[in-house]
Amino acid sequence: MQSETALVTLKEYLDSVAPQYEDGTFWKRYVAKCGEFISPKVEGKHVLEMGCSTLVVSEMLASIARTFEIVEGAETFAQKANNHFGDRVAVHHALFEEFSPSQPFEAIVFTNTLHHVLEPESVLKRIRNWLVPDGLLYVTVPNMRSLHRRLGVKMELLPDVFASTTRNEIFQQNGRYTKESLISLCTSCGYRVNECFTFFLKPFSDEQMERLTPSDELVDALFEMGRELDDLGCLIYAELSPDRAK
Repeated sequence: MQSETALVTLKEYLDSVAPQYEDGTFWKRYVAKCGEFISPKVEGKHVLEMGCSTLVVSEMLASIARTFEIVEGAETFAQKANNHFGDRVAVHHALFEEFSPSQPFEAIVFTNTLHHVLEPESVLKRIRNWLVPDGLLYVTVPNMRSLHRRLGVKMELLPDVFASTTRNEIFQQNGRYTKESLISLCTSCGYRVNECFTFFLKPFSDEQMERLTPSDELVDALFEMGRELDDLGCLIYAELSPDRAK
């Protein structure tokens, strides 16, 4: 467990980098793919979202959940969510390491955020206790063996697929996940893995894809190809159940 001083420092850091977080059209479109296939799974349920950033997935979840709450560590994003949703959504400005819900959730959505967490084991174990017995946790993280990272190695832009990019360093994206390592982490933290696959085949970096302005049809096709060419997609998805035997 991180010390109180470390948590204060983390809050300050989140507030300092939040204004730099990208809000590009392409980024929104491929992050929206997370929401598109997770939202139907949580329809009518009591749902918590772990981190909301630019509200791309949040808006989808809010429209389909029975009740919806957000826990967000960056004050900038928490305030943005409050302003956007008003009384429709309970927004908790707190670090994951500090938050304690008043009641358990039927579904928790943890998209594109786990790789920012410095102590993922601790956070995943906390989350397990926030779920009802048959609740589900939905996680997405970047895939270190993605096509665009492999291409970066071939072009000698990266020494290996696990190397940090400038973006990784700016936003403290310390997590380095493959399907195998994500499954291993989650099972060690007391979860059963119901489903796990990669999705969205991204040939180039976010910045390069933004400049290419791909059509909606191409974005849809890239999503499906990431499913077909498993292990090459830029994101990994996992559906998890709490293993009460652990």
